[in-house]
Amino acid sequence: MMMRRLFVFCLFISATMCLSDDLTEKLTELLSMSSTEVQTCLNKSNVKVEDAMRMDRLINDSVETVDTDNSVVKVGCLFACLLQRKGIMSGSYINVDKLKELSDSKIILNHKYNALRDRILNTCSDRVRSKTNECDVIIKFVLCIIAEVKKVYRNF
Repeated sequence: MMMRRLFVFCLFISATMCLSDDLTEKLTELLSMSSTEVQTCLNKSNVKVEDAMRMDRLINDSVETVDTDNSVVKVGCLFACLLQRKGIMSGSYINVDKLKELSDSKIILNHKYNALRDRILNTCSDRVRSKTNECDVIIKFVLCIIAEVKKVYRNF
């Protein structure tokens, strides 16, 4: 429950992992985007179920640093496209403040969880700041967030 409340972004990841007929609808609602924008990114990235399953395995295996294969790159390109259209990414730069605004618009957290979310997002943003490939940046950012959330849970 806390992960869901802390990270709308993680919900975005989960929605993407379940590639189904209503994926466009889920992403449209989650990101407050038009279905046309979401479908454009899905078409542009050409993500298939197998690609999403590869990304899902990386997440489940707790892999934070990875040599991205083509499947993972395609999922990263989908994420990058969506976040660029949303104005959260510009090229390979992730605007963490806009990501926080999106999170705040979807859920209300108490101050303690906002601070934790902000710390994790800032940490992960710093880790990918020197990267230039937008698809790789967002994959490493997502994997970092998941690893940091898991660290928090281990400490509870």
